[in-house]
Formats: sequence, structure tokens, C-alpha cells
Amino acid sequence: MSASKNKSPGEPIVIGVDPAPSKGLFVYAHGSEEHGDNCGFKKHYDTGKGLQVFAATIQNLAETHPVLICWDAPLTMPHENGRFYIRRIEEIWRSNKLRHIKEANGDAASWASVQGFAGCSHWAITQRVLGYPSLNNHPLAEAKLENPTLVYGQPDKPSHIENGIRIIEVHPALAIQVAIGSEEVAHFGRGGKLSGAGSYKKVSWTKFDKAKKNNVTDGFTKLLENVKKEFMVTTGDVDFLPDRSGTGDKTKPSDHLDAWVAMQLGRMWLDDKAKIYGNERLGSFLLKRSENSRIESEIIATIDEQIIQL
Repeated sequence: MSASKNKSPGEPIVIGVDPAPSKGLFVYAHGSEEHGDNCGFKKHYDTGKGLQVFAATIQNLAETHPVLICWDAPLTMPHENGRFYIRRIEEIWRSNKLRHIKEANGDAASWASVQGFAGCSHWAITQRVLGYPSLNNHPLAEAKLENPTLVYGQPDKPSHIENGIRIIEVHPALAIQVAIGSEEVAHFGRGGKLSGAGSYKKVSWTKFDKAKKNNVTDGFTKLLENVKKEFMVTTGDVDFLPDRSGTGDKTKPSDHLDAWVAMQLGRMWLDDKAKIYGNERLGSFLLKRSENSRIESEIIATIDEQIIQL
């Protein structure tokens, strides 16, 4: 049975994925009780046969329920000649156009780095598994999902997901900063001499395990609690605390955190608590809706300004 022959749309299974070219895929999944054994799991898939296993797992899930994947990597190409490195959505976040918004949430200079799409190291593994960004047909197709649909704009009714597989681009580090402010994200590790945007990504398992063992509320564990507060949708969610079992020491706690946030963003999107900012031509990110209407209106206005220039 193919994914297009689902018996019923049912409730979507939401999958958060943090892809890494040398580590593989870090996956967190949420399902309701109607999904039975598919109700919530977290798993690491290596870069070898793990990619084929992941694709097969998703295809099997899509046989009976819609699947929504939130993928932490660029998924679209610019629709402008001469742009082979950066999309306009990335330029917006790299520029000073939103400086006052950044300053309102902490130190403007400490925001997460938003690279041009072609500068991201997880480009190849994303293309291999999803077929996006769509370039040309590639002979290595055995790990590829069948006919996934890319969602790159905010639909009128995000909660209505039809049969099949849907994919949304997410940027967890940016989503975290928009939700809780850059000051805490960037400078949580002052005592640990960690500084700069996305410094939570530098935390090693040794540091994390030591803090847990000694019941120490260091900067990273405090950040985890605040992320949990902002992104937890319901009680009983899949445990979001990083767990390196079966993943090897080359991974980091941030790999798991980003995958969990990606999954939660998808769930929030279905409940209209998150929004896709941008479109196919500019590129787009899924972010939690801001309680500060001024921030959201400024983001929308800046994006609309770019649309007019196209």
C-alpha cells in the first residue's frame, strides 16, 4: 500500500529531525494514543543504512496516518538568477533590519548565526533523504522518501493535514532565541567561558553528565528548563532531555535538543501556535508565534518588504 492510499487522514504524526552530515539523523516523534505503538519515540539513525531505515519508517507510518516532518536544514532554492549561496529569508536575519527586535530580546550581536543555504554542512544529507532542495535527479535514491510535499508558506488552515508526508523547514536555534530571548541563549555559560550565539551547541556530554550527576543547575540545564517551558505542548511528551545511549560520544546534547524543538514546533503549528514566516521564493522558517504582537508584525513587515522587491 502506498502513502497515497491511506484509509483515513487521522491525526498527524509529528516528526522533528536534526540532520548532521557526519552523525546522521536525530529524530523525535510525537503521536497520539490513536497511533498505538507509534505514540512517541526518539531515535538516532546513522549515515549508513540508517538513512534507508529512516525513510522506510516514515513511509510505513504514512501508510495509515498523515506525517508532518520538521527538518532543521534549508529546503528551498532562491527563485532569482545569480543566487547560489543565500536566500532572502537568511539575509533578513543576518542584516540589521530587525536590530530593534533583537535588542528587545537581548544583545543584538549575540543572535544565532543564520548561514546562507549553500553554506550549511547538512545540505547533502538533506538532499539525499528528502530530495530537497530540488536540484537535479541524483543516482543515490535508495534512502529517499517517496513524493513528500514541501510546505513553504503559511496555509489558511495548518491544522488540516491531508494524507501523505509534509515537510517544513525549521531553525531551532533561531526559534529558541525568538521565544526566550538571545541574552540567555548566548550568555548562559559565562561561568563556563562559553559566549556568542548558539553557545549551547558547544556543551559536551561530559559537562552535561557532570551537571546532572551533581544536581548542578548550570547554564545549559537552566536553558533546557526554559526551553521546556516555552515549547512543551502537553504533559507526557517524549522526554526531551538529551540521552546519548546508542548514539556514541561524537554527538552532543544540542543534537537532541534541536530535534525535540523541531518536533514541538510542528505540533504548535498544527495548533496555530507557530507560523511559517516567508514563502517559496524568499525561503521560510517555522517559528513560535510571539506573544509580543509588535515583534511578529515587524517580522512580517520586513518579509513583505522583501517580497515587494522581488
